[in-house]
This record gives sequence, structure tokens and C-alpha cells, in this order.
Amino acid sequence: MRNQKQESANKSQSNTEAEFFVFRTPLLPLTELLALAEGLKAYCADETVLKAALQDDCLRVRDRLRAAYRNAELMEAIAVASPSLADSFF
Repeated sequence: MRNQKQESANKSQSNTEAEFFVFRTPLLPLTELLALAEGLKAYCADETVLKAALQDDCLRVRDRLRAAYRNAELMEAIAVASPSLADSFF
């Protein structure tokens, strides 16, 4: 019984050789991602203004994403990666 478990564990942990590999790099620099959060207020808002701050932040980020999506490279990358997501933008 123990040998069967050991063999099963060995099979699940074995590596198989692939005839290809995929290496992905980010299309945009990290600064673009960090810029999405620039000037947002909800993270430090108190309870009395949190709801309004969240709504304001949501609108701000959506506007920034729409502006970024006008970049032809980004538009194409999103369409290739997820056609349904690309379709949902408009």
C-alpha cells in the first residue's frame, strides 16, 4: 500500500519536457499601474466620507483606464488576451 502511494506521489511530481516555452513580460511599465492609484482618497477616508470617496475613486480610475485603453498596443493586447473583456469596454 505504501509503495502505491509513493509511486503515485512520484508520478504527480515528475517533470515532463515541453517542446516550447512561454515568456511573458508586462506591456506597460509599473509606473503606469501605480499612476492609476495616484490621488485616490478612499484608502484614508473616515467613515463619514468613505462612500463618496469610493464613488469618486471609482470614477477616477475608470476614466484613467479608458484613457489608457486608447493606446492601440494596449487595446490589441487586451483583445488577444480576452476578447470578451475587450468587448465589454464599449
